[in-house]
Amino acid sequence: DGATRQRIYGRANELGLDLCPAEVGPQLRLQYKDQPEEERLIVAMNPIAGSGGALEMFIVWRDASGLWLGCGYDYPGDIWFAGLRFVFARRK
Repeated sequence: DGATRQRIYGRANELGLDLCPAEVGPQLRLQYKDQPEEERLIVAMNPIAGSGGALEMFIVWRDASGLWLGCGYDYPGDIWFAGLRFVFARRK
């Protein structure tokens, strides 16, 4: 049914995963050139406040027009759909 970002991050932490530093978003976009079309990956990170104050996280995707790096908004209480894929860092 989906979950809030905090709940997703909490479960990932229980599984031994950590949040990514924000620079993972741009680096992933530069390095993941063979990304399948229509795949969207949300970088699990502490959101960054945009110019309007909304919290944003990087999203890396590919569609018919090319490779993209964008952002997704996370408002308090938002539910992220269960089918979304997040990228976490493995704990050392």
